[in-house]
Amino acid sequence: MKKIAIVLLEIAMIVLLGCTTDFEKGNEAFKQGDYEKAIILFEKIKEGDLNFKDSQCRQGLVYFQQKRFYKAIEMFKKINKEDPNYKEALVKMNDSFYHLGKESYDIQDWNKTLEFLNKVGRVSNEYDNAQLLLSSLGEKFYNEKNWKKALDIWSKIEINSNVYRKIEENVFNAHFQYGSELYNEKEWNSAISQLSKVKNGSNKKQIDKLIKSAEKKRNFSKIVGTWETTEGYNFPAVFHRMVIKSNKKWIEYSRCPFLEILDWHERESGRFEVVGDKFVFYKNGRNGEYKANDGEFVNGKLNIYSLEYDGKKSIFELFYTKVSQ
Repeated sequence: MKKIAIVLLEIAMIVLLGCTTDFEKGNEAFKQGDYEKAIILFEKIKEGDLNFKDSQCRQGLVYFQQKRFYKAIEMFKKINKEDPNYKEALVKMNDSFYHLGKESYDIQDWNKTLEFLNKVGRVSNEYDNAQLLLSSLGEKFYNEKNWKKALDIWSKIEINSNVYRKIEENVFNAHFQYGSELYNEKEWNSAISQLSKVKNGSNKKQIDKLIKSAEKKRNFSKIVGTWETTEGYNFPAVFHRMVIKSNKKWIEYSRCPFLEILDWHERESGRFEVVGDKFVFYKNGRNGEYKANDGEFVNGKLNIYSLEYDGKKSIFELFYTKVSQ
């Protein structure tokens, strides 16, 4: 039994020493730049060996040196899944993401560039370079007046960093330009959000004016109320009055003259919706509610476009007269 125990011990030592030797030989091959030999030696070390995790990391480093970054990331991810605290693997995985981003940038694959650079964490040796590359990419879209894209990219840059300070003025201008575009597109909430992010600049008064205007129009666009006609006509010219009720206020509009003879002497009513400065009037008919008119504000006047008469659009103007509770 004693002889058997000694033999087993010798075998175990031979195996252990053999594995350690392969690891050391692999390290030596790696240092000499013989990467293929290093990979072969590291792959000999099996799971359960004391050097197994380190050998996997060395394989990842070999792939990294060979610029085979996808393979390197695959290996580093495997290590970090088993041991999140294995720092060398974590650092090199992040470095690999940077290099893939740089390669994508060089071939102008902007989507891939962003995909990889956004994965580069502060732990990376290339973190500052990744931030600079994001800044440069944002500048490209900024110069193309693609404000939204530029802002999306720059949002990945740390605000308190030196990189951000260099582009801060352009960031504010991009918010202003993008907010102005959204304002013109009547996207009031988005416009207000963008314009509110402009912290300084010579156009501050213009920005404040746009924000106030957008807030007013945004609130107006939420109006949904009721309407009714209150008077008939006097031939040959028509005097007509419409009263709109919304938010507990009666807003009275009137128009005169209207040179078409329209049979509006009967009292009518319905509801209306407003989106931006566009009105849609719905009328209560015998067979239920139906769309009666479209309308919009033009030069401070409410123009109503009739859809009811012989398929033609008749237009009349309603002039604002008063607001009462």
